[in-house]
Amino acid sequence: MGSVDPVFTTTSDVPGAVRALLVDSHRSDQPAARVIVFFPGFMVSPWSYRSLFASIVSDRTSIVAPQMYRRGPGALAGHPSPAEEAEAGIRLVEHVVATRGAAQVWLAGHSRGGQVAWRVAGHVDPDGVVVIDPVDGAGRHPSTRVAAAEPATFTARTLVIGAGLGGRCAPDAVNHQHFAAAAPPGSTHVVLDSMGHGDLLDDRPARGARLMCGGSDDSRHERSAVAELIGRFVESD
Repeated sequence: MGSVDPVFTTTSDVPGAVRALLVDSHRSDQPAARVIVFFPGFMVSPWSYRSLFASIVSDRTSIVAPQMYRRGPGALAGHPSPAEEAEAGIRLVEHVVATRGAAQVWLAGHSRGGQVAWRVAGHVDPDGVVVIDPVDGAGRHPSTRVAAAEPATFTARTLVIGAGLGGRCAPDAVNHQHFAAAAPPGSTHVVLDSMGHGDLLDDRPARGARLMCGGSDDSRHERSAVAELIGRFVESD
């Protein structure tokens, strides 16, 4: 994976989302066999993951990364909630299934987006799920497990990637450990000890994330490790 030059396209034709970033192989004149719907972290633009996406996309794999809400005061005040975002995400995934022509549809997400992907997975029967340093909780109860409070209601192959330096952006009470414990039997849980919560972002937003969340001094290394884990996992199906 990641051996081709990707093409980045923006579209607003995505029910349930404001717009979406589409990432495809430049060599592809046919639909990719696999599409990954990737839900970004809270208040993070899909465009902040371009370097990660470029390392994952291939002739067999494309990516749809939606911006689910308008970033601003409303989102900071808790609107939409993760549950509401997931409801919109279900519509979006159904649209992707109907229009992209892929044999497989995977769900992925980072931080709060990991929680959203987890919630959506319980309704759309994906071929696989990848959550990267997922964070449970929301609103007035940020340290209360909700999505990962009970065993997962889906059975898809699941990869949980945790950041060893999650910091205050991924509190222990709602971090990746709980998603791994709630994941379907046979799931894979990998902790990257030197990775911070935002280290998988592009260089500039990753530097900003380190100020808030802590993290590694080498985000490119951590981003590469995440891309390799995802690539191996989805290609092993």
